[in-house]
This record gives sequence, C-alpha cells and structure tokens, in this order.
Amino acid sequence: DNRMGFFPAISAVWDIAQENFIENTTWIDQLKLRVGYGLTGNDQISNVSSRGFHQGGSSYNGNAGITLQTMANTQLGWEKNLSANIGLDFGIFNQRIFGSIDVFQRTSKNLLMNMVLPYTSGFGSIDNNAGEVVNKGFELELNTVNVKKGDFTWTTSFNIAFLKNEVTALYGDIEALSNTVRIGYPLKIWYRPKYAGVNSANGRPMWYDVNGNLTYLLSSADNVPTDKGWQSDYFGGLSNTFSYKGFELTSLFHYDMGRYMANNQLLVLTNVANNPGRNTLAELYEKRWTTVGQVTSVPRLIAGGAEFNSSSQQSTSTRFLEDASFIRLREVTLAYRFTPSQLEKLKLSSLRLYVTAVNLYTWTAWTGYDPEFAIGGSVESNQGIVPQTRSITAGIQIGF
Repeated sequence: DNRMGFFPAISAVWDIAQENFIENTTWIDQLKLRVGYGLTGNDQISNVSSRGFHQGGSSYNGNAGITLQTMANTQLGWEKNLSANIGLDFGIFNQRIFGSIDVFQRTSKNLLMNMVLPYTSGFGSIDNNAGEVVNKGFELELNTVNVKKGDFTWTTSFNIAFLKNEVTALYGDIEALSNTVRIGYPLKIWYRPKYAGVNSANGRPMWYDVNGNLTYLLSSADNVPTDKGWQSDYFGGLSNTFSYKGFELTSLFHYDMGRYMANNQLLVLTNVANNPGRNTLAELYEKRWTTVGQVTSVPRLIAGGAEFNSSSQQSTSTRFLEDASFIRLREVTLAYRFTPSQLEKLKLSSLRLYVTAVNLYTWTAWTGYDPEFAIGGSVESNQGIVPQTRSITAGIQIGF
C-alpha cells in the first residue's frame, strides 16, 4: 500500500571569494559556503517483505495442504532520511592549503528493520518500520603543499570523519528492539554482562549482576547495555608524497578508532575444557590464577570450564570485548620516472621503475588476526579470518 514516495531536496552555494569584500584579498583563492536540506528514501530490504506467501509440500490430517510461509505487512513503507548539512570549501596561499569542512545531521524515521513477533502469531519476526535514529557528524579534508623548493616537493593529504548516532524512538511503545537496538543508545552496542575479573582469593571468575553486585553465577537478567559499541568514533587517512627530480616516495596510513569487537577467536582458544585435541594459547597457561593473592584476568583452569554453582569461564561477557582500533601503514611506494632527455636516448615515450609495499605494519591493541576485518555477530564470526597479506612488488612500466 506504500509503493510510492515523495522525497524533495534543496541546496544552495555562496561563492564568497567572488564578493567585492573578498575579491582583493590575495591570500584567499577559494571560499565557498554550501548548504543542503532534503529528504531521501531507503528501500534496502527484501522486495517481498510486504507480501504474504503460501508454500506447498505440507500435510494436514493425512491430506496434502499448503501453509502460510511469510506474514504480509501491507503497511510497510519507505524509510525516510531527513538530512541537513553545512559545508565550506576553502583554498588559501595560492592553493598551498585547501580542503573542505562539513557538518551534518540526518534523522532517519520509519527505520526498516526486522521486529520480533509473539509466537502466538505463528511467526517469529516480520520486517517493519520500527523506529527513529539521529546521526550527527563532522568531516574534514585538508591538503597541503608543505615544501616546494627547487626540484623538491612535499605534499600531504589528511581526512577525518566523526560520527555519533542515537536511537531516539521505537514504535509500539517498546524500549528495545534487540540486544543492540535500544532507545537512548547508539546502534550496535554490546549488550552483555560485565566481567569483574578473577577473585584473587580462590581464582574463580566474577561478573557484575544487573544491580552492580559481584556474582559467580550469571542469568539472562544480567545482560546490560555497555559503553562499548561496534561503530567507530572517528576514522580517516593520511598520505604524504615526496618528489625530487625523477624520484617519488608516497605513503598512506589508514586509521579507525573507538570501536569494540568481540574476539570470539580468543574465546575459543581459551576454552580448554570443551575442545579436546585443539591447541590453545601459551598466554592462558602463563597468566592463569595459581596462588592466593594473585591478581590476573585469567581464572584458574578447571575441568568443564565452570566451578560448582558458577557460570562457565567462557560465558558471553565483556571479558572478550577488545578495542579494535587500529592505525595501518597501508601502502608505501618508491618510484623513479625517467626524464624526457633520458627517454629520448632510450627511444621510449615513458619509463617508470617502482617498488610498492602493502600492509607493512599495523598498530593495534586487538589480539586477533586483523582488526580491520573484525566483525560482530555469531561466535564463529571472528574465527579463522585470514589476515590481509603483506606484499612487496617491484615493477617496470614502459610506454612506446
């Protein structure tokens, strides 16, 4: 019943650098103010979510029959994103410094999400317009010519983006749609018990219950929203290029900060009780609790993984949440481009020699294979993910 949508938008630009009061300012090359306001629609959901389907192959009382496979939702409508942004493009000192700044806010209403249904309906869930989320952000792009003297040039490009979002409403007078979608919190938070460490007197693992008291035995009521989420606080990149005559050296750094992921590979590798024949970590043996008064985060090892009247050491909690922030030296290239006089002697139109190194080093506190590919979800999601390859390539590019 809601196939069509109306999504108007408007934008305007003021080229301030062309105004009389700026035109004679020699150090300003560009100064352009941008504003935008508009509504966009999102339909990225199954194209049959609004329809009810029947399926054959069933039987009733010994006779062939059909069953309702999916529940129809004829009121399913477009997700609506109301966006406003203000931006500034600038260039100064003969374009020695140039870039852009953007501030934006996007309010998303009628979010398309899968909602849980009571089983008395005959179904477990249905795609529906579920709630509202507000996204706020800031983006900066900056390019500089740091040095330009004779045959030597050094340029830098930097960008950074900050993003903050919050679930502001859920339809149907509910406080939470799932463990990760809750009113007043960002999307994709971790919702689980908080790990309290190891009792130094007996080596048993401890957690905080829903009231903040220490406990050995967890229940489903002890799951609480944490201050750790899947989404980044900020991310971006930094590149530098150094040129001298025919030589050129470039480097690219990529960073992603503030997100936490469940290191499910670590969870499995520390579970010696229920994985016979599987090797585990030396760190587990070296840091385990062994004597009264020892302060450590690794409980004493015990057959079965759980003490009497205690939850398993491998219980889902904040124990296996790790900071997946990283800074990665993604690429470094050293090249030499032959000059026209050299090419004339070689009877070539172009000739370039280069060496490129990819994924040289990553700075991170993440103890798994690769923080960039760390994802949330099931226990298996972070197991066995092959890390990105470090490679060094040398080549010759020739033009005839």
